[in-house]
Amino acid sequence: MNRGYKDLSKLFAFACLLAPAGCGGGGEPEPDNGNAVIEAEGGGDRVVLGSEALESLDLEYATAEVMNLTPSLEVPAEIVPIPDRHATIGPRVAGRVSRVDVNVGDEVTPGSPIVTMESVDVGRAAADYISAEADL
Repeated sequence: MNRGYKDLSKLFAFACLLAPAGCGGGGEPEPDNGNAVIEAEGGGDRVVLGSEALESLDLEYATAEVMNLTPSLEVPAEIVPIPDRHATIGPRVAGRVSRVDVNVGDEVTPGSPIVTMESVDVGRAAADYISAEADL
């Protein structure tokens, strides 16, 4: 295996081990019994590695720095939404969107407004309702 790819794979493996450490609350770290305890600042979920696991990883520690990673790999790809997590929403009446209340990636709950529309059809329906209520 190419030395550059080997170093990147070690870095990736270590990053995968650290990723869960920032995910939530937790108690005090356990006393040192030959295992490495990796914990997020201010408490958090722990990743505990035994002595054998630490030795097999052959980790090297270094100061973080901004640098270009080479070699790189470019592949043709297409980003597509997950089919069961995507919905195409069409208006029930003709109109014009006057304001968008959410951005791509925002969480929405059922009933929360997504857009504000201006519609002649809705204006007519409201006027007809008021007129009918007055006639009654």
